[in-house]
Amino acid sequence: MKFSQITGKFFVALLLLCNSSAAFADYLWPLPFGNELTSIFGDYRTRRYHVGIDMRTGGEIGKTVVAPEDGYVMRVRTGYFGYGKVIYYKLADGNTCIFAHLSAFAPDLEEFIQQRQIASESYNQDIELSPDKFPYKRGQTIGFSGATGVGAPHLHFEFRTPDNVPVNPLTVKGFEVPDNSAPVFRNLRLIGFGNDELARALGWNFSYAFRKSPKSADYVLTVNLPCGLDDYWLSAEIVDKVGKSISNKPIYDVEVRCLDRVLYHLRYDKVPFDDTYLIDAQRNFAMAQTGNQEFYNLVNVHNARTMSGICEMVGQDPPPIEIIASDAAGNSSKAIVRIYDSTHSTKDGKFAVPKPDTIKLNNLLEKYGDIDGRHPAAFIPGGDKMYLLVKATTSKAAKVTVHSKGSESSVELNQVAGKFYLGVVDRIFGKSPGERMALRDSVYVVIEPAVGESKSFTVPTTYSRLLDDTGKFVPLISDDRRFTVEFPADTNAMLPLDDNYYYKLNRSGIGKFPNYSLEPSATALTKQVTYTYSIGDSIPKGVGLYSVGGKGLYYLGGMIDSVKKTITAKSYVLATITARQDTIPPNIRQLRPAANAVVTSARPKVSFRFSDELSGVSDNIDIRIDGKWCIPVYDPESGEVTAVSHFDLSRGKHKLEIKVADKTGNVRRMSTEFTRGGK
Repeated sequence: MKFSQITGKFFVALLLLCNSSAAFADYLWPLPFGNELTSIFGDYRTRRYHVGIDMRTGGEIGKTVVAPEDGYVMRVRTGYFGYGKVIYYKLADGNTCIFAHLSAFAPDLEEFIQQRQIASESYNQDIELSPDKFPYKRGQTIGFSGATGVGAPHLHFEFRTPDNVPVNPLTVKGFEVPDNSAPVFRNLRLIGFGNDELARALGWNFSYAFRKSPKSADYVLTVNLPCGLDDYWLSAEIVDKVGKSISNKPIYDVEVRCLDRVLYHLRYDKVPFDDTYLIDAQRNFAMAQTGNQEFYNLVNVHNARTMSGICEMVGQDPPPIEIIASDAAGNSSKAIVRIYDSTHSTKDGKFAVPKPDTIKLNNLLEKYGDIDGRHPAAFIPGGDKMYLLVKATTSKAAKVTVHSKGSESSVELNQVAGKFYLGVVDRIFGKSPGERMALRDSVYVVIEPAVGESKSFTVPTTYSRLLDDTGKFVPLISDDRRFTVEFPADTNAMLPLDDNYYYKLNRSGIGKFPNYSLEPSATALTKQVTYTYSIGDSIPKGVGLYSVGGKGLYYLGGMIDSVKKTITAKSYVLATITARQDTIPPNIRQLRPAANAVVTSARPKVSFRFSDELSGVSDNIDIRIDGKWCIPVYDPESGEVTAVSHFDLSRGKHKLEIKVADKTGNVRRMSTEFTRGGK
């Protein structure tokens, strides 16, 4: 994936060299059924990019999948989750195609895998194969589409280079899709304020709609954006239609230019697996959390870390900024954004100066602090900065200073509206003493009016720093010392446009296992945080850590330390965490053949559904007829398990034994008998 700033003739030459289609053979489309796509390369997934294309199969299972070129099956996997049944197919030119969610492999390969499953008594297989084991010619059937793993019926297809780098299939000859629709610019969003709620309360409008210019085919805004009022970057909502698809798809290329300068360039031609975490830097994380995954942040990670905003990059009164968006078929659109210096008047497109909203400021006090107290004040986290908002008793101007307990450092707050005063009282990367206040137990505030007596009061510190003064990540510890959160000590652990370095660790609930939660919780992470929960004198069997959400409890796992009496789990999500003990095994229902049933087939189909109320079902499923293992096929979405014996049953009674388990090791066993009848 290209994510670079390139200028001049070198950029033009590079575009010519990077025509991916010219680098590969003219392959055969792998699904003769059709070429309508439900998802494409670069689609947003949680913490990663979608690195293939999903082909629609009309909601049906069993559509023929063919080899795009001569080659062989180099690897085959079967599993209940993820890709389900998947083929890794090595092409004669060294590239690899991946076919996932298959219902079945080609007959010879299917029989081979089943024999391996039977021999190992395990459905899960991951087998590497030699070139002479399962070779196929161009156009030969290698499998059949399905819905194994996750998702509705479809074919997931990937194209990878010899060094295992995913390539956008729509740029490869034979895998292109006819497309005449150019990308559409919808909205522009200002980003990088640190705390959007605070910025809104201070009067900032984040979103501006694009419209088609009456004088050209370009997209434009109805206002010009200011420099000099605050720092921000740009994020553009851009959508595209691909071929016959009716849903919006990601674009292929976006470039930001100012005259001959390339300010930003992103192209979805290749995505190395090591770079997939960048999705939450290149797409707007905050908007993705609301369900809108089509905002592209128009700044790279380096510039977002080292520069204050777009105005620093282009200057106060730059020429118009151009945003060019293209799809893989070569259709493109352009948007124009104009920026002006707010320190002098601009007649056309004058931007309304942000005006603080006292109602929203009151709401911030209520959310983050104590609005009903004698001296309302609130610490408000803002990325790498900590703000303090204070509400005085009168709107008359006063000098309001904040002093650190046990330190001589102080910060003067600014009057932003009436009774409200605001200022940065601590900055993670601050250099001056006033920017690095010692946020220990509390700070005290002094209000000095122009006339009358001064007042002072203490504000308890409710947030903790994630980094100490040396830049080292420090664990966050709950007030009862039973719960700890450790962030990964890595510079990539925080993404610069959505970083959070100040957190409040809350405790709620009563009983043996309280709940713990972090504020703010919406944080983009590139690595997992570690949760450690102190259980007590003894750790009961079946205990694990769970996240608490709208759909109930989700099992995170649990590594037990019997010496420290703790249980640990990792997660990419800052959720409300609790511990629970699971002692109840999964439930089995709708078993067929039922107890004492009569079947006529020599190879009867066994089916049942099972579920678990707490930790969830595991892939430890065992089905036996007369002690002989049968291949269990599990659909995690329906909860149904099926198995057909690979051996003939004699007439008479037969014993059916089933064993399933949950994720904490609780096992449910069921044993019944049925009769094979008939003549």
